[in-house]
Amino acid sequence: MSHQDPVQNQFTWPDLPYFQNLRSLKLFGLCDPMSRLARDIARVLIASPQLKILGLGMHMCDFIMRFGMPGLGDGTNNKLLIKEIIDEMQKLRVADESQLELEELCLGLGGLPGSPLPVEQAIRDISPLTRLEKLQVLQLINGDGVHTTFTIDSEAFYPCTSLRRLVVDILNDDISDIIQTLHSSSSNLVEIQIRRTHSQARKLHLGPQYQMMPVEPGLALLKTLGTDWVKMHLEMPSALESLFRFQENDRTYAKLEELSLFLTVGPNGTVYGLIGPVEHRQWALLRTSLVNLPCLRRLLLRFDCPVPKSVASSLASTLFSAHEDFMHFQNLPSNFTYITLKSSESEFFSFRRIFVPGSIPIGVETRRRAWSLVDVPRDETNDWNWDVTHEPPEPHQRYYSSEF
Repeated sequence: MSHQDPVQNQFTWPDLPYFQNLRSLKLFGLCDPMSRLARDIARVLIASPQLKILGLGMHMCDFIMRFGMPGLGDGTNNKLLIKEIIDEMQKLRVADESQLELEELCLGLGGLPGSPLPVEQAIRDISPLTRLEKLQVLQLINGDGVHTTFTIDSEAFYPCTSLRRLVVDILNDDISDIIQTLHSSSSNLVEIQIRRTHSQARKLHLGPQYQMMPVEPGLALLKTLGTDWVKMHLEMPSALESLFRFQENDRTYAKLEELSLFLTVGPNGTVYGLIGPVEHRQWALLRTSLVNLPCLRRLLLRFDCPVPKSVASSLASTLFSAHEDFMHFQNLPSNFTYITLKSSESEFFSFRRIFVPGSIPIGVETRRRAWSLVDVPRDETNDWNWDVTHEPPEPHQRYYSSEF
């Protein structure tokens, strides 16, 4: 069951105390009366011991009015949402009752531990919420502008020793510290998704003087994250150059199997100019950087312009051929199999490479092996298109979903 409506007066929250034995619960845009909501949420969590997915976040306006921001709110005598929920859970939980063992946790406004708030309002230990060592996916909605004045406590996530995937809005010093903390406690964190940059920051619906809060993209921090990732989904336009341009010749992402990047053709450019007589700079950088991706299997490219299918198949063939040749020169096999290209119009095309015997006169003949390019059905790409499951609601929207 789910409901999402950006119009506040058309939205009604479900009667939470009646929910039990849930497997998934996501509540965003929460607003006053916060104490009653926190108590109701705590009851649902206690009554759902098999819950595996939890998402929590306050409404933007309510968050600002409760905790303050330059020129707005006073920030006095209010606990963070997650602290109120944990306090209520500890009151309700009996002594021998087992903790939740969440597999996926999404924290938004009011749910992120650590801030300059007084001790009685903030929280830096979220382990009473769930057994953090069981957590596999962590999503932190940290790009809503408000968090430029709030600090996330990296030590709160140190116990997440099984964490595999981290999804964030923006990469900043807080997130860099969290990644270093997680890597110091475990080697399981191998997947990262960074969703936004300054130009893609969410708009705040707070009147004309607060139309856009600047969000520092922290692109230079990409170079400090290391090269041991298995999956990297980087949706900011400058990620390609931050990863590969002017890097050391031996900077190889030896384990990277899945990569998502944004390609900027430019305001007056078209996709036809990528592989014309003069190769587009970003396209050339991407093609030549394939030499540093020996384990690449899947590539997702987003463009800022329309991409016709005929051009998409040509681009896919070019990249498949380049990777095949680069790997041959290193005496390595090329396992590069899937490419998805998504246009500015949200249309996307997915292709798979199938190898064929050299004697069959079809497909693409590289200097190494013959292969054929085939379309991939949309449902076959869902297991690696993170947009399907990880797009959080806008901070001015109220949203809930639950599954039994």
